[in-house]
Amino acid sequence: MKQFFFGVFACALCATTLALADDADDTNGSGGLDRMLHTAHVGVSFTEFAAAHPEAVYSDADLRETAVSAEHPGSLLITYAVDPFLGLYAFANIGFKDAALYELVSVWTGAPEDVAARRRRFFTATIQRHGPSYTRQTILVHPHTPEERPAAVFLWQDTNATTLAFYTAPSPLASYPRAALTYAQFTPGDPFLDDILHKHPPTDEQREKAWQAHEDILPWLDALE
Repeated sequence: MKQFFFGVFACALCATTLALADDADDTNGSGGLDRMLHTAHVGVSFTEFAAAHPEAVYSDADLRETAVSAEHPGSLLITYAVDPFLGLYAFANIGFKDAALYELVSVWTGAPEDVAARRRRFFTATIQRHGPSYTRQTILVHPHTPEERPAAVFLWQDTNATTLAFYTAPSPLASYPRAALTYAQFTPGDPFLDDILHKHPPTDEQREKAWQAHEDILPWLDALE
């Protein structure tokens, strides 16, 4: 699970040869997140999700050219050169267990200034999707490594899913810095959630640094209902 989650950040820094979904011209509007991730939520069946997302391919590289079939459920991948929500390179890894969605990680990545400029739109859409009853958490990305940095997390918890939305600053070691916005869902009680939220706690200084990065948009987000 940990490799699945943090692996998306490494993938975001690499060029891709995957089949890309058709780019969309309209990158505005509060419904943009649902345009990219409609029907994507914990518990949805593989059949329903695959029917709603003909752009999806199997995540397994050996099955990449195999047509997605309801008879053969498996992890799926969606990739956009320019996505219909934020106008950035984006991809989503969708995991299924017993033919039902149980984990979802979507990442939008680009030059730090481009990603930072889209934070308000991204977090506004996630709040509009899940409501204003979120908690503020802070996690460490790549903890206890030279690439460690804190990330401020907007977190929603209900009986069906735990949802996280956060901005990741560029790696301090990157030759070509890339920032990212991440939207993720997991089943409640997933051990990985305890791992990232509690087992590697940031320092008070790191928490402050993570949330200071959003000082320019927090008043706007706090006013949303």
